[in-house]
Amino acid sequence: MTDESGIREPARAGGDPLATGSDPLATGGDPGRAAVGPPGPGRPGPEGAASSGSAPRSSAPGARRSVRVILPHHLRSLAGTGAEVAVEVDEPVTIAAVLDALEARHPALRGTIRDHGTGVRRAFIRYFALGEDLSHEPPDAVLPGPVVEGAEPFRILGAIAGG
Repeated sequence: MTDESGIREPARAGGDPLATGSDPLATGGDPGRAAVGPPGPGRPGPEGAASSGSAPRSSAPGARRSVRVILPHHLRSLAGTGAEVAVEVDEPVTIAAVLDALEARHPALRGTIRDHGTGVRRAFIRYFALGEDLSHEPPDAVLPGPVVEGAEPFRILGAIAGG
């Protein structure tokens, strides 16, 4: 099912892969674990924070946004965190701004997602938002609206290689 903007919404009845935990992206690669959903009123958000259910924030330049980031298992182990982390980012919300905030909050991740000196994405790391691969976008590319609004996560995945 799609809305006016063309964004696919998952079915809410029995066939919802996010509800069943069968979507490996939604469950951090573990089909046996429940999916990570957006926080709602009275429902814990990333890392146990309660959602206030407040109105959307201003979109004025320089406004702070809370961006949800989903990490692959090896990076969450290194950072000592759960699958989803929320980072505060000033607008405009770009790939580089999210990664800067993530590395500032979890210094152990510096140099693991992108080269410590050049800032270039590591070869076996991929970025996704709204099901789109953003890995080859420039670091100053602005993230899609649903990611900026906190409705959808920015996903960092460890790519798999081999034969």
